[in-house]
Amino acid sequence: MAEKEISKPIAIKIIFFYYLLAGLYSILIALALVSGIGGNFVSDNGLFFKYKPSDFIFAGIEYLLVGVLSFAISFGLWNRKEWARIVGVITAALGIYVGIISALSYMEWTFILTIFDAFVFAYLGFSKQNRVYFL
Repeated sequence: MAEKEISKPIAIKIIFFYYLLAGLYSILIALALVSGIGGNFVSDNGLFFKYKPSDFIFAGIEYLLVGVLSFAISFGLWNRKEWARIVGVITAALGIYVGIISALSYMEWTFILTIFDAFVFAYLGFSKQNRVYFL
C-alpha cells in the first residue's frame, strides 16, 4: 500500500534552505582557505598575525566537513529522515551556544543567527506538526 503523501511544512522548507545555504557558504570558504590563501593578517586591534599555510588547510578541512554536514542535514530534512531532525536539533543547540559566546565577545551580528538557531531548535525538537511530518 502506498504511503500517504504529507505536504512539507513551510518551516521545513525554510530550514532546508537555511542548511543548504550554510553548506554552500562553508564549502566556498573551505575552497578559499585551501586554494593557497595564506600569509599575514592584521586583527581589529592592530595585532599582526603570521599564519602558516597548514593553518589554512586545516581550517579549510573543518569548513568542508561542516559544509558536507549541512548539506546532509538539508537533504535529510527534505526527505523526512529522522536522523536529520536529530542532528539538526544538535547543530542548532551548538549554534545557540556559539552565538551566545560570540555575543559576549562583542560580535553583535551573531544575534540574528542565534535567534534563527533557536527557532530551528524549537521547531525540530518540540513542534507537534514536525513530529507528525517525520513519522
